Amino acid sequence: ANKGEDEASLSQTAGILKNINCNITADHLHRKVAMTNVMVLDKDGTPITMPALHDTGALPHSFVSLNTVRKLNLQKKVKVARASQQTAAKGGKLHCIGTVPLQLQFGELVWEHEFLVAPTHMELIFGDALMSNLGTVIDRC
Repeated sequence: ANKGEDEASLSQTAGILKNINCNITADHLHRKVAMTNVMVLDKDGTPITMPALHDTGALPHSFVSLNTVRKLNLQKKVKVARASQQTAAKGGKLHCIGTVPLQLQFGELVWEHEFLVAPTHMELIFGDALMSNLGTVIDRC
C-alpha cells in the first residue's frame, strides 16, 4: 500500500465507525499508528467521541486511562483489582487499578467490553481480544 492509500484508510475510520468490520491501517514506515475515533457512552448514556489506539501488542487486554474514566463519570463502576500487566516493551509493566465495563457505540449498535484501568497517556487502547471480537483488520504496511 502506498502513503495515499494509508491516509485514505485512516481517514475512512475517523468518526463513528459505520460498521464493525472495518479496516484500520498502520503505516510503520511513515510512523503512523492505527487509531480511530470511537463513541463511548458516559454514565448517563451520552455518547462522547474519544480517540482509540489499536494495539496488537496489548495481548489480549484493552485499556482505559483513569482520566477517561473520570471524564465519563464511571469511577463508581471500577472494580478495584490492582495488578501489573506485561507490555510489549522490553521488561515493561503497566500497573492497573482495576477493570471497568465501557459501552462503545458503532452507529446504532452498542458494544460492551471490559477494560483495564491504567495510567496511560491514551484515552483508550484496544487490545487484540476486543479487535478480534469487533472483526477489526489491521493492514500492516
